[in-house]
Amino acid sequence: MKFTEKIQKLLHRTAPGHEYYCGEYHGGEAKYEYIPTLEGDRIADGDFEYTEYYGGGLYGKAVGRFAQGRKEGTWRFHRKGSSSDRDLVVEFVGGHISGDLEFTSKEVSLERFWNNELHVTIVKDKICGKFYGVFNGQSFEGNCDDDGFPDGQWTLTENDGEETGNLHKETWEHGKIVASVKENAKRKTTKKVNPRVREHINYLIDNDVLQLLAILKKGAKTPTLHIQRKKDAEV
Repeated sequence: MKFTEKIQKLLHRTAPGHEYYCGEYHGGEAKYEYIPTLEGDRIADGDFEYTEYYGGGLYGKAVGRFAQGRKEGTWRFHRKGSSSDRDLVVEFVGGHISGDLEFTSKEVSLERFWNNELHVTIVKDKICGKFYGVFNGQSFEGNCDDDGFPDGQWTLTENDGEETGNLHKETWEHGKIVASVKENAKRKTTKKVNPRVREHINYLIDNDVLQLLAILKKGAKTPTLHIQRKKDAEV
């Protein structure tokens, strides 16, 4: 054990029946309280902080708390990449994602700089209620029903590039697409297009949200979180 780890362990006050660990953990470093079992196992219970290092100053970090081995309350995940900073704040109840989920990122390339965002509410492993966000310069918003299916009016506004001014409008009825058009106020045009918002949200979930949650999988079961649609033939 490193000298600094010994000092931290001596200074840390643990709850009755708990012990404190500070040191190497699954290829990274962790600080956490746990309940020791007679079998020699550790049940995480209390504050937990984990950092994994990728080299070159890049890292991933997860900070939150456990209750009897399960993630509980607010957890924060951060990943510092070579061309991005990504953050996720999510609520857990008994090891399940339940409540607000907020993802934000700052992305940089040689040509430009942009932000991505996703703000949703998770109920029973599904996105429900109102949501909004930004994907590659395109702001979007909409609503899902209590079963997690698209419902009501969804919109996507293109804010940069040659397509600035385009407004995509999608109308959903409990998972079935009713209408999808693209309007351009400058050109005063409207044409039918394929729906796009759901694919953008699922892309952010796959490539950002789930990747951040994977920094520390312990103590939770991660659902797909995808927004599903019903087949056009379904009623």
